[in-house]
This record gives sequence, C-alpha cells and structure tokens, in this order.
Amino acid sequence: MNKIIITVLTIAISFLITSCKNNSQKSLPIDTMKVIMFDLLSAEELNNMIIVKDTVQKTKKLNLQFYREVLEKHHVSKEEFFKSYQYFETKPDKMKLLFDSLYAYANRIKEKQAKNR
Repeated sequence: MNKIIITVLTIAISFLITSCKNNSQKSLPIDTMKVIMFDLLSAEELNNMIIVKDTVQKTKKLNLQFYREVLEKHHVSKEEFFKSYQYFETKPDKMKLLFDSLYAYANRIKEKQAKNR
C-alpha cells in the first residue's frame, strides 16, 4: 500500500509542475479517480519494465506519453485530474477513502487475473 501511495504522489508531483492550480471545478467522483489512478500506476509499471536499458530522458517522455493516453482513455484532462487530486488532498477523510478504494480495486483486478490464468 505504501508503494502505491508513493508512486501516486510521484505521478501527482510530476503533473503538478505543469498543471493549473484553480480549484473552482468540482472534483471527479472517487470511483472515477480510483480507476484513473489504477491505470496511471499500471502505466508507471509498464514504463518501468520498458526502460530497463533506457536513459532517464527517454523514461520521462515515455512516462508522460503513457499518462496522457490514460487520461485520454478516461476522457479527463490533466487539469481536471489534478484539480480533483488537489481537492482530495485538502480532505484527508476523502483521500483515505480514495486510497482504500484504489487498494480494494487493485486487489480485485489481481484476483480476477489470477483466476483467468
């Protein structure tokens, strides 16, 4: 669980550097955020497998490409995602609920994949 949180925070920080900080928009629902965050974590893991022999610069470009693809898949802009993430950061009880939901979702996916093997 700690590894998931650290990875999510790393993703958030890299996006926050270039994101808009306007919080006037409503946040995405927890169920949407958990799926997007799961896909972002999966993209991060895929990137880590691909870059074993790659340089840091290529890693960053590939990572950003994967992140863009995930957000496009969910029809969410980078700004929408990070406005929502920032909202959850200001609400510790909702952030905990989001991470608990993400953890349970990841476990369900893992169990489903194990059954299909």
